[in-house]
This record gives sequence, structure tokens and C-alpha cells, in this order.
Amino acid sequence: MADRVDRVLERDLQCLDDLQRLGVFSAGEIRAIVNRRRTIEYNLHRRQPIQLDFVRGIQFEVNLDALVSQRVARLAIKSPAATECQQKIRARALALHERTVNKFPQNLALWFAYLDYGRSIGGSKSLSKAFNRALQLHPTCPELWIKAMTWEFDDNDSIAGSRVLMQRALRMLPTSQDVWLAFFCMEVQYYRRVRNLLSEDQDGTAVPRLLFDRACQAIPDDVDFRLRFLDQCPSDCSALVNYVSVSIAEAFPQDPAAVSAIANRQQSTGPFEAALESAESASPALLIAYAEFLAKHRPLTAHTDILRLVDMAAEPDATLDAICIRAHLASGVFDDNVMKLGGRHPQSAEMWSLRCHIASRRLPIEDVLALHEESVRACPSSLHLWLQYMRSCVVADMPDRLVDVTRRCIGEVSLADEDKVRAKLLAIHTCPAMLEAPLLREVLASPASPELFEACLERCCIPKDLLETGLSLYGTTSARLWALACQREPNPQAAVHLQWRARKALSDPSDFERAITA
Repeated sequence: MADRVDRVLERDLQCLDDLQRLGVFSAGEIRAIVNRRRTIEYNLHRRQPIQLDFVRGIQFEVNLDALVSQRVARLAIKSPAATECQQKIRARALALHERTVNKFPQNLALWFAYLDYGRSIGGSKSLSKAFNRALQLHPTCPELWIKAMTWEFDDNDSIAGSRVLMQRALRMLPTSQDVWLAFFCMEVQYYRRVRNLLSEDQDGTAVPRLLFDRACQAIPDDVDFRLRFLDQCPSDCSALVNYVSVSIAEAFPQDPAAVSAIANRQQSTGPFEAALESAESASPALLIAYAEFLAKHRPLTAHTDILRLVDMAAEPDATLDAICIRAHLASGVFDDNVMKLGGRHPQSAEMWSLRCHIASRRLPIEDVLALHEESVRACPSSLHLWLQYMRSCVVADMPDRLVDVTRRCIGEVSLADEDKVRAKLLAIHTCPAMLEAPLLREVLASPASPELFEACLERCCIPKDLLETGLSLYGTTSARLWALACQREPNPQAAVHLQWRARKALSDPSDFERAITA
């Protein structure tokens, strides 16, 4: 083994001597590089080498190459010997990659790393052999075929070689969506490169259109697959965009995703109107997609147009009604028909929230609070409705009612503990009455959180037993809780003792030092 290792190391001695002569490395650094390479080679030549040894060897050579590049640039060395040395280092790294995939040929990640590194250093000859062997070993991996095609097309500028690779890939993987799409994208890019060279009577989109048709034949009835082709059509290829759009519209005239994608591409309501005219009864999904399109692209008239869609729906739909109400909220225009929409869905928390939002703009505060009361009774498990109710109490300057609502929210069994903590935090931030002694115990009772104890300590002194409870629960993680407790402690000796406890309790005492000085 020693003879083989020495033979491998001797190949690069001249390169290292040149680097020392040029002043890139010192003699000690050269010895360190040789020793490190010797260790790597011994690991790779043992009876059962492991994958990690190969990876470490490759990483060492890559890092060495980067270090040489930095020092050559810093020293402004222009010698051809420096360039030759870097090429030898990269060749050694590439050779290590090759040895790695020879030892572990079934590992695709190692193949990808090998191919990516080869592309990065421009090793075209060795890379061609590597792609051929990788595809022989893994012919059913679409990513490998696509990577080979990309290298052939982008690096070698060979459209013929790229087409051959993609045709072979489709023979192996006739139903691979990624392969079909990559082939299509390559042909579109090629058309964009050469279209200025085409005469007026030449149709440069014929090949992409043919590919799209063949892909639809190979994978029929998959609207998402066809929409991926539409996404890849550049806007400056209008003929291709129209061809793909018409094909999708004919194949899926009522599919909401297809109609929405075409409408968004054309920035027109025409596809939706055509779909509605051809349908005996509009599906809720199509109406919702149309409403979302109008809200996004026609904000000034969306409220009236979406209300027309609501009337077209065979049955009330909560999602469609919610979009309609939000459009009216955005426009600031309301009528009785809009107000009635929310009442059609008494179990929808979103609709209750929108109704309360509209009421806050149009009705007296007493009526708004009454509507909030109805909402939390209808949907007691919705934290959003409780918080909305509490904020309205703050706006109405009704602290007693806020306290009552908070207590009911905390006691609601259908709410999760973290939701109750959020309600408590809102209450103590907006209502000073929550910090008074009787209520404070309710606030800090379980469920609680370090943020809750910290928020209370920022605003008032809390009883000793409650403070100790908080420190016992959260003292190992919350440095800020200890800092606030020390700041609130009026007795200097007790404050010093708290600081000592904090440093003992926290896993990183420096967190406490930063918190106490913040």
C-alpha cells in the first residue's frame, strides 16, 4: 500500500515545488499539504474505504484550489506555472470524484457532485465519458438525462446532441413529465436564439408545438401537466402561447385551474366568460376562480362583478361570499345584499369576522358589540373572533366588558392553550385592569408562557409566589424573565441573589448578562 500511495503523491511533487518557488506556499505549508494528501490516500487505499473518506479528500482539493486562487490573485502572479498548478489540483479533484463514483456507482448524489464539478472546471472530455457511464448505470433517472441535455445544449452549443439525448430519455421514460417539459423548454430556447435568422415563411415554433402535442398524447387528462407548458412559454412567443392556451381550453373547457391560468396569461376575463357561457351550470370552483381573478386584476369594479357571480351560484358558497364581501370592503361600497351574504353561513368564522368588520364601519358601537357577541357564541373555537371582540371593546373604551370577554375566552374549553395565551397577552397590553391583583392571578394561571410573565413584569410587580412559579417553569430558558425580575426587586440583596440564581439556572449565563444590560 505504501508504494502505491507514494507513486500517487510523486505525481504532484513538481506542482508543489512550483507553488513554493512562486511564493504561494511556504515550505511548512507544502509539508502539511503532502502529509494531508498522504493521510487521505492511505484512507482511500485501505481494504474497506468509506464514502466519507472520498468526500473529505475531494473537499480538501477543492479548498486547496480556492486558496491557491486567492493567493495568486493577491500576489499578482502572472506565471503560466501557477495556472498549470491550479489545473493539476483540479485534475486531482476530478480524479478523486471519478474514483468515488467507481467505488459507489449506485449513489446518485455522488454522480451529481462529480458532474457538477466537472462542468464548473470545464472538463468536457472527461465529462462526456462521465455522463455516458452515469446514464448507463441510471437510465431511469430523469434528472440525469436533463442534466446531460443541459450540458450539451448550454456548454457545447449542440442542439443535435441535446435532441438525441432527449429522444433517448423519452424512449426510456415515455411518461416522465420532467423530461417532456425539459425537451420543450430546450426547443423554445433554441427557437429564441435562431428566430432572427429565420425567414418570414419559416415557422420556428413547429418543433415546440409538436413536442407539446406528443406530450399531451403520452400523458392525457392531466391539466396541471399542460399548465406547466404554458408557464414555460415566454411572453415574446405569442404564437406558441396562443397555441398552448387554445389546446388547454379545448381539452379542459370547464376546469377552474385551466381557465384561471389562461385568463391570467392573457390578462382578460374572456376565458372565464367563455367557460360560463358553455356551461349548463357554473361550478362553485369556477366561480371562485373568476372572483379571485376579478379581485386581483379588476379591483375598481370587482365588487359589482363578483356580486353578479354570487347571484349565478346555484347554492350559497362561503368562499365566494367571503371574496365578495372583501371586494366591497376594499371599495368602501356596501348595500343590503352584501350585508345579507354573511348571514347565510352561521357556522363560518370567516363570515362572522367579515360581518363584524362591515358593521364596525356602518353601525353604532353597541350594535357592533352585539354582533361580536353573536359571533363568539356561534363559533366559540375561533380565536380570531375572540380577539376581534376584545379589540372592539378597547375601541369602545369598555374595560369591564373587555375583562369579561377575556375571562370567557380563557375559560373556553374548545380553544387551544396557545390561543388562550395570545388572548391574555392582548388583554394585558390593552387593559390596565387586567394587572390588578385578583385578575392578575387569573392571567398568570395555566396556560401561560414566558412571554406572558415578561409582559406582566414589564408593567407591574407581581406577587412573590407567582414570580417563583414563572421562574420555576421558564427560568432555564428565559434570560429576560430573570432580568425583569431583578429589575423589579426592591431589595438589593434579594436582587443580587436573583442574579446568582439566574446564572445557575440558564445554560448560557452570558444570555443573562446581555438581557440585564439591554
